Order: sequence, then structure tokens, then C-alpha cells
Amino acid sequence: MSVTLSLILAIAASLGCLASVFFYLKAKGQARRLPYSLSAVFALFVAMALVPQGSPGVAMWLLGGSGLIALADLLLSLRKREAGDVPALLLIAEVVSAAGFLACANGLMVVYQPEWEGVLSLFLVGLIAALSYKKRKGIRPQHGLQIPVLLYLCTVLFMGSLGIALAVRNPSAGLILLGLGGVCFALSLNAQLAHSYGKKPACEQYLFARGTYFLAQLLLGWSILFL
Repeated sequence: MSVTLSLILAIAASLGCLASVFFYLKAKGQARRLPYSLSAVFALFVAMALVPQGSPGVAMWLLGGSGLIALADLLLSLRKREAGDVPALLLIAEVVSAAGFLACANGLMVVYQPEWEGVLSLFLVGLIAALSYKKRKGIRPQHGLQIPVLLYLCTVLFMGSLGIALAVRNPSAGLILLGLGGVCFALSLNAQLAHSYGKKPACEQYLFARGTYFLAQLLLGWSILFL
């Protein structure tokens, strides 16, 4: 596939993702299922279109990670079809999504040589900030989800910390986009937890969580072009 065609397809998929996000935010209730699913699919298409132009050593790992994250979103959209909560499906989606973040992190570790002091320092800072935010917002996941949610949060923070540490050490466009994507994923997750399990859920938290999440997906896909 030529570079021009890859870029055209990636731009078209990005526009499709943004359009899906627009309709998602405009819709209410069960009507949000379709645009939510489409946004995940379009974000995956961005990565698929750009993989031929990326480094083979990391591009396929990022594509695999993007695919698992998109699959988790599709599982969550199925969960919304049920009348009540389905913790089992939620847990499965979290495991699949966490595997996606670990795949992205593994691809970076295979190709690049991270300085673990910087990665762990950023991880600890992010974890302390997330736990402080959790306490301030009174976030209390329902019974049976506390540990899975914490582990999922650690996975997201690790991937984001790795991306930022590598971007600081090797400030290339691809790593910067990936690092920013990791930060957006972490911010999105914390805002989503505050909205879902906090004492005072607010519409602004929900909009921020969704906006940063979709942005993170696009940043992850476009980073492949420059890696």
C-alpha cells in the first residue's frame, strides 16, 4: 500500500471516528451503542491503514493492542444491551483491554530500551495522583470490582508511563503521540471511575472521560506512522 493511500484511508477513518463521537455525545441511552461501537472500529481502521508505513518491530504490536482495545469497547457496547449490570462481561472487557495495553507496552519494550528508573518514577507519580483523586472523589467500585479496577488502572498507567519516558528520552513524533495517548487513556479512566463510582458523578466527568478516551485511540493509531 502506498504512503498516499495509507494516509487517505487513515484520515477517512479518523473522520469516521470523530463523526461517531459526535453522534455518540448527541445521542442518549441505548442509542449510544452504535456510534460507540463504530468509533472503536474506525480507530482500529486508522491503525490498520498506517501499519504498512510503521516499523515492523513495533507496528504489529500496536495494531494488536489497538485491536484488543477495540474488542473491549465492543464487549462494553454489548453490556449496555442488557437491562441490568453484567459484572462478568465488564470484567472480561477489562481483561481484554488490559491485554491490549500490555501488547502496546511489550512492542515498545522489544524495540526500544527504556530507562526503568524513569518509567517506574512516572508510574508511581501517576498511581499516587490517581489514588489521591480516588479518595477526593469518593470513588468506590462495587463489590468484586475493587481489585480488578485497581489492576486495570495500573496497566493503563504503566503503558502511559512507558510511552512518556521513551518520548522524553527519544523525542520522536511517534513516541510523543504515543505518550500523549497514554496520558489521555489514564485521564479518561480516572474521570470515568469518578463518574461511575464517585460520590457526586457529574456530566462534565463523563464528557471529559469520553473525549479523552476517543482522542487517545486516535493518538495511538497515528503514532504508528512515525514509529
